[in-house]
Amino acid sequence: MILVIDKSRDAAQNLSDMLHYLGILSLGTTPKEALGEIRHTYRAIILSSPSTLPDGRDYLTRLRRYATGIPVFAVGECEDALSPLVDLYCPLGCGATGIVNKIQAYCEERALPVPGRYTLAGIDVSRERRAPEYLGTPLPFTKTECMILRALISSYPVPISSERILELSYRQHRRPEVSNVRTHISVMNKKFATIFGRSLIRPTFGEGYSILTPEVMEQAKNPVYK
Repeated sequence: MILVIDKSRDAAQNLSDMLHYLGILSLGTTPKEALGEIRHTYRAIILSSPSTLPDGRDYLTRLRRYATGIPVFAVGECEDALSPLVDLYCPLGCGATGIVNKIQAYCEERALPVPGRYTLAGIDVSRERRAPEYLGTPLPFTKTECMILRALISSYPVPISSERILELSYRQHRRPEVSNVRTHISVMNKKFATIFGRSLIRPTFGEGYSILTPEVMEQAKNPVYK
């Protein structure tokens, strides 16, 4: 999952939509809002044109403090004084695919979690795959259903709410009602059950949804009461 930051909200959302098209979960936001959005589920941060910020050095210093362990990539103009505060610079003209390729290569070389790779308990819905799989068997999921599955994998083992799934899995200018998420998950469970005889996703009252991994199924059989 990638956090996209730009002084212009529209620019951040446009790049986020491009990443969505490539099959990568992302969220576009402004510099101020980004500091409150950062969480461990993000695998990379893209800061667009850091040189246009009023005090880019101060902001990057604070961003690195908030985003400990998450690589920060600059896209567009980046002053020499700011370069030491970013992990990699992507010049204008790279395009979304070029940016993603650079980020993935950087993370692979350093054994960091790679944005765009989504695997869990035999499920593989990474962006490089032509079709999602479970234990080598293709899953008949639509593009939207794949994005929902990626959101669930990224959040695991913490349940994820319908609202958060909606925020991450749909392009920001084309989000439907929250009920659309519930409908898709119901369809995904039916498709999965037709092939494997069980549901793939479990609703947790008041918390959201989580993938039914062997660990989750075991906990459901033997709950721990506090």
